Amino acid sequence: MSPTTIPVVILAGGKSSRLKLNGLYKWQLPFGEQSLLQYVIAKLNRQSNTLLLNAPPGKEKSIREISELPILFDRAMDFQGPLAGLHRALLWAKEQQHSWVSTVSCDTPFLPSNLLAKLAGELTNSHKLATVVCSRSQVHPTIGLWSTELFEPLDQFLDQQNSRSLIQWSANYVDLVDFPCESDEPDPFFNINSANDYHQALSRLANQFVNDQ
Repeated sequence: MSPTTIPVVILAGGKSSRLKLNGLYKWQLPFGEQSLLQYVIAKLNRQSNTLLLNAPPGKEKSIREISELPILFDRAMDFQGPLAGLHRALLWAKEQQHSWVSTVSCDTPFLPSNLLAKLAGELTNSHKLATVVCSRSQVHPTIGLWSTELFEPLDQFLDQQNSRSLIQWSANYVDLVDFPCESDEPDPFFNINSANDYHQALSRLANQFVNDQ
């Protein structure tokens, strides 16, 4: 498959509760001269021709202030997390007759430029129905490439199980794709979950800007 033809759904359905943003969501955070979400969108625009957003119902107005990308809303109002976002992405892709769909979390601004190409390339030698990234022995289950054949198993899982763990559900379906980085290199899948993470990301962004000059 050509990586640029793979649709990418950016998962922006979390509560951002650990950041204590007083009602804001992490994708609204200032990041350079734009928002965090806009920064991630710009990164992915260079890799895919089709981008969409996943969000909980009721957040369209605040998202529309940032982006005009199509929005796929979760089926429930109660912030069920990335597993619900993947479910919605798979449903959309199946309805649109795509064989594959990629998901990326909105809080990972330093994604590698070969993300989709490497995820797709690994499927050539894989017997699994998905590939998910890992770095420094840590799995990042929200960043992956998924076959739409997984919609029915996930739909049944969500109806029958109380668990909302993406790692637990996907374990039998995925191959891990390692993105090596040396100990002194920044992790390409660093994600922003706390105020400290946010400040680290801003510092890293500033250093990138200086190095690019």
